[in-house]
Amino acid sequence: MLNDYPDDPKLTYALFKLQDVLEAQQEHPDPDFLDISSHRDEVLARYQPIFVPSHIPELTKSEFESFLLSKNNDHWYSLHRVRKHMTASMPLLRQALALLLDESYPVRERLNQIRPERYFGQTAIVSRITTLKSLGGSFR
Repeated sequence: MLNDYPDDPKLTYALFKLQDVLEAQQEHPDPDFLDISSHRDEVLARYQPIFVPSHIPELTKSEFESFLLSKNNDHWYSLHRVRKHMTASMPLLRQALALLLDESYPVRERLNQIRPERYFGQTAIVSRITTLKSLGGSFR
């Protein structure tokens, strides 16, 4: 798997540790990971269409709230707790999501512009980026 090792010994060590973890996961997969990944295609098929740039202007509160429920996203168990705050201003939410999808800017700039600590929280941001990245977008 790892043929070219960097000159930095710390990075080489980290790569070896990562390889060990990946091999251990292949031999004995984590049950939670198996449960989450078994629903991946179904969840993406359901929610990718609402996170495409062309749909963001029409994104409804109920569509977004549906995504926040763990029984629907099969992964994040606490997103629903902030749904009132996140959907209090749908125009602001749509603007933030449109910005997250705008790949003409590096993801760091996009996150800095929407101030995740104020509007969404780190867990919510990570969930959205994961879904958006699944669309095939690049997050540079």
